[in-house]
Amino acid sequence: MYTISGLVLTGGHSTRMGQDKAFLKLYDKSFLDVILTSLSIFPSNYISCNKGQSSKLSSYNLITDEYESIGPIGGLYSGLHSIKSDYIFVCSCDTPLISSSFIEFICSYISSDFDVYVPIDRSKRAHPLCSLYSKKCLNLLREQIEKGNYKLWNSLNLLKVKYIDISNTVFQDEELSNINTKLQYGEIFSKKSYPRVLAISGVKNSGKTTLITKLIPLLKEKGLRVATIKHDGHDFKADTPNTDTYKHLEAGAYGTSAFSNTKYMLIKNQPFISEAMLIEEFSEVDLILLEGFKYSSYKKIEIVRFKNSSAPVGDPKTIIALATDGPTSFEGRVIDLNNIYIIADLIINYTKGGVDLAR
Repeated sequence: MYTISGLVLTGGHSTRMGQDKAFLKLYDKSFLDVILTSLSIFPSNYISCNKGQSSKLSSYNLITDEYESIGPIGGLYSGLHSIKSDYIFVCSCDTPLISSSFIEFICSYISSDFDVYVPIDRSKRAHPLCSLYSKKCLNLLREQIEKGNYKLWNSLNLLKVKYIDISNTVFQDEELSNINTKLQYGEIFSKKSYPRVLAISGVKNSGKTTLITKLIPLLKEKGLRVATIKHDGHDFKADTPNTDTYKHLEAGAYGTSAFSNTKYMLIKNQPFISEAMLIEEFSEVDLILLEGFKYSSYKKIEIVRFKNSSAPVGDPKTIIALATDGPTSFEGRVIDLNNIYIIADLIINYTKGGVDLAR
């Protein structure tokens, strides 16, 4: 079985934008974090950077360019050289609209016949910096670099490339868009809407589910479309025994689904699932409440219930408020856990952008 990792190229100079594109904000997150969220379908992901960028990217898994100032081929080579995976999905840091489902689609083409898998948009433009590369490309890239041949296209002409036309798919060309100028940066906010994401966190038995079920009706009354995502640390049965779909799964089906006029259900036996992939399934809502995720970088309201904990466990920089029923030394905003209306108002303000959402 092959392995895949993600690699984001950040070594450019961003001259047309006038600032480092990796740290431009798209609603709640930087471009870099948006792309890493889409790449989270893989068990490991990395950032390619030059030596001058390493200090401000120190919190990420970094791969420093072995060859400086030679363009994308340098970052690609360094990634393939350092990462142990059989394949690397490469994105440039200015493609924040790329989705997990699109990345999975490109990866579904893997075969022994090709070295590189490159998508082509509806204008017939190929995108080698949103592509999948095999480890088999490494030696050829090294040879080209040592010859001073730094144009990636010249290397692609010597490799076995599978070009994947997306014109007959559900995917839009915007997924491959490079955001190079301030005008393009402004335009993306009208092209795609993103739900706000907020975690309701706390230690075990702190009352996360209870709080969420009290909040949902209040948020709904204010016109918000709310979805929830919960991570289960244990495996679980997602269907009722003796139903038809349960029998399909028991018989060995990879996945199953059922639908009516008002709802649908989809179950897949898939490894490396992440909340990022599920967030994409709720793109039409206003707010997604994550239950748990106390150690994540998502913004959160953490519950500290006096009987079972005394202090928050999440990173204070990610906590927009502490909801508690007892005394606390927390230096940030503190809300009475029992005042559900104040908590709801804070979340409504958050959803409208009234709270600093930077991750």
